[in-house]
Amino acid sequence: MIFKHRIDIKSDTSADGEVDPSYTTLLEDLPCTVVPVNGGEVYRGKQLQAETTIVIETRFYSGILPNMIAVNDLSGSEYLIRKVLKANGRERFLMIEAREVVV
Repeated sequence: MIFKHRIDIKSDTSADGEVDPSYTTLLEDLPCTVVPVNGGEVYRGKQLQAETTIVIETRFYSGILPNMIAVNDLSGSEYLIRKVLKANGRERFLMIEAREVVV
């Protein structure tokens, strides 16, 4: 498997209820593949919001949780991690489902 992208995995270290969350980097310069799988637009209030679902494929790393974010080093895009799955049920590769929100 060829990994063409690099991402940083960050965890939220802010206290509950803070307006501006603060993040610490858990994994830096992680080789991966970022594949967009679904996209659409949704009205939130009176604002149109575009949302893209992506799958990040990488080698297995323990400690990645659904409440973290992934930041693409090249584009600067932030992805909110939804699911972390072991590919084929083994601890060799991970499939991370995330969403990118564009306002």
